[in-house]
Amino acid sequence: MSRGVSSSSADSGQVRAWTVEIWEDDRGNAPYVDWMNDLSKYEQAVVTAPVQNVLQPLGMGICDTEWASPSATVSTSSGFGWHYGRS
Repeated sequence: MSRGVSSSSADSGQVRAWTVEIWEDDRGNAPYVDWMNDLSKYEQAVVTAPVQNVLQPLGMGICDTEWASPSATVSTSSGFGWHYGRS
């Protein structure tokens, strides 16, 4: 089964929110879930917060915000997370 990210509202000139779905292969393996389970609770929160609070509500509208700037990076102590800073 293959699942991905999809738009959840009609194209009416407004920002389109996304529904985030976890991709699974034909055997039901979900690499994202495996990766998240290896992170600490704090790191899971660091990864999840911007997806839920920025990417989902903004959808492709994220491209018109500071989140899409070259100075927005993703990292935690194990290499993942989301940080914004002006260069």
